[in-house]
Amino acid sequence: MKTSALVALAAAAVNVAAIKYVSGPDKWPEAMQFETVSMEDAGIPLVKRDADAVDLPPKIQTMPTRNPHIPNSKTVKIRYGPYTVPGARVEGGEGMINNRPSPSVDKPCSRCMILGMNAGLEYPDGADANTNTKMWLHHMVMFNIGKGANDATCPIFGAPHLIVGSMPSSSERIFSSGNERTTTFFNPPWGNVTNLGYPIYPADRFGMIVDLMNMNMQAKESYLTIYYDFIDGHPKEMQEVKPVWMDAAQCGTSEISGRTASAAFDFVSPAWIANFEGEVTGTGGHLHDGGTKVEIIVDKKIICTSVPTYGTDEEALERANIAKLGGLGKGKATTKRSAEPVAYPQTPAKGAAAQAKGTPAKGARADPPAGGAHSHAMGKHIIAMSICADNKAGINDMPLSPLGINKLVKGQSWVLKAYYDYNKYPGMRKGTSESMSTVMGISIMYAKTANKRVGE
Repeated sequence: MKTSALVALAAAAVNVAAIKYVSGPDKWPEAMQFETVSMEDAGIPLVKRDADAVDLPPKIQTMPTRNPHIPNSKTVKIRYGPYTVPGARVEGGEGMINNRPSPSVDKPCSRCMILGMNAGLEYPDGADANTNTKMWLHHMVMFNIGKGANDATCPIFGAPHLIVGSMPSSSERIFSSGNERTTTFFNPPWGNVTNLGYPIYPADRFGMIVDLMNMNMQAKESYLTIYYDFIDGHPKEMQEVKPVWMDAAQCGTSEISGRTASAAFDFVSPAWIANFEGEVTGTGGHLHDGGTKVEIIVDKKIICTSVPTYGTDEEALERANIAKLGGLGKGKATTKRSAEPVAYPQTPAKGAAAQAKGTPAKGARADPPAGGAHSHAMGKHIIAMSICADNKAGINDMPLSPLGINKLVKGQSWVLKAYYDYNKYPGMRKGTSESMSTVMGISIMYAKTANKRVGE
């Protein structure tokens, strides 16, 4: 990257709290093109929701614990936003919020151990925003910024860290999700373990990057949601996990050329030479449509093959509901408000009677049929990615793949390899053009480590 680009990016990171969006120089990758004007100033039509039409759920909601096997565990749901995602400028196109940075967002707790998490996208009334209504959680990345939070694979420079106002030496990417909405487990039912967590301290700051897509002609208001499972404090029996982010565009924007419409191709990440030791608890992958698998290769041996599940809009809703319930079991497809928080009243939205008769209530969102540039034959997209883990308990109601390694040892060479084949699964195009959108190949591995992030 040229020096001028580094200076521009650093300046953006320093001033990100004072300006609404950050912009990059011309010809930067799509992921680095941040919006510089408000939607209203750009003349983009907005869908204005009538405040009386629905009762907004609270920003932070206390949920029933999703880890009843762990004493004193808690679950909260946090709604981040709202995000007004611009509508498509032409029929069949898409409107985007491209990698919008938020340098400081709510944490689920002040002093605790996070046990797991998963992301989602929903409308103001709490209904799931998904491909059935032409909305996509394209991707999001959560950072923890604080003492001892150093990025394992980007020790010196990281473009994503800069745009949330930090550096890799004092922050790390702890969680990410695409529209597959995979649940991250630190104490999974297949592992026979209940004492693993990621530590959070009062001085820690969460930062986030969000990338959302809207294939409707009108702008849509939505909220990014994250369900967090945690236990208060840092009990002495708890052990820490550390995330290891692997990326084909490591320390950059994660974007790789999508080639041509009939291409079959693969690409690899730079090798990461392990710089700490621990026990590998699991890993998973992230691909865009058209992807066939992500391999993790350690010392030239494949230890994980994370494969996608392609499904319909209804199946995507089912997977989203499974994630909300904790990642296991069978989820029923629904467009209704997600599981209610404890003690939160289920008050019918005003205008419900009109909706029951087939007339949209004032200010209510419309649910158009899916379609557009990201639609494929049979309307199938990636709805899940398998997690590579040691499935001791024989779990069979979620996508799991074998894990071929137990120990993380200093000096090991770790490489990610991602595969795409548009002849097998059609890829994403740029709007209504014949050009292919950029793609990704990402994985996050979590390792149990004896090292304490912050000595106590």
